[in-house]
Amino acid sequence: MAITADTIVAPAPGVEPRRYLKGMVIDPGISLNEVASFIFSQFDGERSLKQVAEAVTREYQISLDDCLPDVIGTASELVEFNVVKIVSP
Repeated sequence: MAITADTIVAPAPGVEPRRYLKGMVIDPGISLNEVASFIFSQFDGERSLKQVAEAVTREYQISLDDCLPDVIGTASELVEFNVVKIVSP
């Protein structure tokens, strides 16, 4: 299934991230830096990836054009590792 700006994702059942310094650690051995942790924290099952990217642009003062591909990429990788699930394509 293709992940797009309109896709909505949420943490997979049983996923319990732990804060570590400015990032997060998610079992099994997945670590997220500060920005990826912020992105992950926005995956609430209600916001589209575009809306998540807009939140990132406000938090880190970067353009939506630069941010959206990174948010989609982060979501895609976390879906691949079964850390987040697609709620709505």
